[in-house]
Amino acid sequence: MSLAAGFTGVHIAQLVGIGSSGYLAGFVSAASILGVPPLYFAPPEVATKQWAKIYHTGAAIVPATAATSFLAYLYLSYNSGHTVSPAEGYAYLAAGALTLAVAPYTLLTMMTTNRAIEAIAESKDAAAQGDQVTSLIQKWNKLNLGRASGPIIGFGIGLLALGGFFA
Repeated sequence: MSLAAGFTGVHIAQLVGIGSSGYLAGFVSAASILGVPPLYFAPPEVATKQWAKIYHTGAAIVPATAATSFLAYLYLSYNSGHTVSPAEGYAYLAAGALTLAVAPYTLLTMMTTNRAIEAIAESKDAAAQGDQVTSLIQKWNKLNLGRASGPIIGFGIGLLALGGFFA
């Protein structure tokens, strides 16, 4: 299938899959690298509310971006596995799976911490729980950086596949 300006469906899927996994890697990482450090200087009642804003912004963007990336990689996996090489098809499949892994990772490892911080943010005594707030935000920060590793590795594999490393 040929589209405008000589782009094929594969080219567009490569742009979408690799681009969105790279975007997702940066977006998730930025929450920890740029968003969380200022929270350590804020009063607990402010820090939890600011964290909740970061969390809800991510919850609105991350799932759709991960799914979009996965679907593009799935298309590339099928297409490349039949036309280029099975190894390249598996590489794109791995890139997609690693990018999509943000969802189960969040549900399995982060939701308890997320709920605890949200409960404090909604309570009237957040100021009294200062040490717990700091501890929970530090824990979330580490877990979130771990969550970013899936899209980061997926992005890298996608780039390698694009460059013909697995062909």
